[in-house]
Amino acid sequence: MAKTVSYGLSNLYYAPIIDGEYMTPLALSGAVNINLSPELNSIAFTGLDGIPQEQASILYGYNGSFVVAALTSDFCRYIYKDSVDEEGTLTEIVGQQFNNAALLYEVSGSVHTRRCFYNCTFGKPEIAAETTSNTVNVATITVPITIRTNKNGKLQKQNSNINSNAYKSWFDLVV
Repeated sequence: MAKTVSYGLSNLYYAPIIDGEYMTPLALSGAVNINLSPELNSIAFTGLDGIPQEQASILYGYNGSFVVAALTSDFCRYIYKDSVDEEGTLTEIVGQQFNNAALLYEVSGSVHTRRCFYNCTFGKPEIAAETTSNTVNVATITVPITIRTNKNGKLQKQNSNINSNAYKSWFDLVV
């Protein structure tokens, strides 16, 4: 198998799960990076003679975060269930249970790969701001994320076949 080089996170989308169904994916512009660590559950079996017989690791999800330049008001409404008034003011409401969503994105490189994680829970990002000086630093937002399987036992899918219909329609619908 040839080595591949990855660079260039792009096309970050999310598809909120509302009443058990995925909405049409929505773009989340300004993606900077995504960092996910596998969550493994190790299982060891010891025989009656006290000798370890088998050991296995089972993947049950991922934990990590993604970084964006800003969150959209749609993301805050659909995921965090913030309310919005007729003038566009978002109001955070205490006690809301957040909506889960699928997370879709593309990584460029020697092989372009598109991924979809089916069942993501998003944490709230920290709120931070700083003054400007002679140089301007763009502030970013880090969103914590936990990924588990969906109701059908699927965790994620990926596609690198840029000529396939699935690849071409990746961000149109979660399947």
